[in-house]
Amino acid sequence: MAPSTPSSATTTPPPLVPAATTNRVKQAESDYTVALQTSLSEAGYYQAAVDGVYGPATVEAVEALQKAHGLPVTGTVDKATAAALQADLQAKGGAAAQRALVSTAAVQETLKLAGFWDGPVDGTSTPALTDALKAFQTKLGVKPT
Repeated sequence: MAPSTPSSATTTPPPLVPAATTNRVKQAESDYTVALQTSLSEAGYYQAAVDGVYGPATVEAVEALQKAHGLPVTGTVDKATAAALQADLQAKGGAAAQRALVSTAAVQETLKLAGFWDGPVDGTSTPALTDALKAFQTKLGVKPT
């Protein structure tokens, strides 16, 4: 009797969240990054093309902002970094600050729909919001940023 051979068929696990939710979150992340890049550009820290990708140019701009304000240089936007950027933008005019607020609210709403945010949808960037976004990214198998 011949030994049985293992099946080579693989199964794909079901998605953790509906594809539509994943797509909304990816769009919200891109929208957030576009708003961040635009704000950093208007504040004089970002010179690259606004592309919605939180890549090396965005990290460098955030680091430059952090250095200029005497903040810890991490390349990620935390509450103090967001406040510093808002202060720079308000010193130059309020329209860019309003766009960043709306974009952050969009991220909050998307995370709320996906079940990862139970805080207010107020456009305020907080450490808890960053944690919720990272948790969702981790759940999706995306590198948390």
